[in-house]
Amino acid sequence: MKLRHLAGLLVLLMLPTQAFAQSAVQTALDYLEDHYYLYDLLPSDLSDLEVTDAYSSRRSGTTHVYVRQRLDGIEIYDANYTVNVNRDGEVFYATGEFEF
Repeated sequence: MKLRHLAGLLVLLMLPTQAFAQSAVQTALDYLEDHYYLYDLLPSDLSDLEVTDAYSSRRSGTTHVYVRQRLDGIEIYDANYTVNVNRDGEVFYATGEFEF
């Protein structure tokens, strides 16, 4: 019985982190769409993206979002971007390279 309560508590504690990670993913994607010109990209370079991973650091509160470019649903080798979102929901660093 205690284990079930503990498991339920752990799930409740994880929900805000998961919700923040999901909103950070959307923030990262929106950032790339809004600031494509800063990275010598075209809007068409962002037309088929896949989020390959996203995780939040408990210590820093940073969510690291990893995005891969695709063409017609096929992943492009080594066409990746990393976008870092701080605990306030602001992008503070983005780097990577997409194919044109």
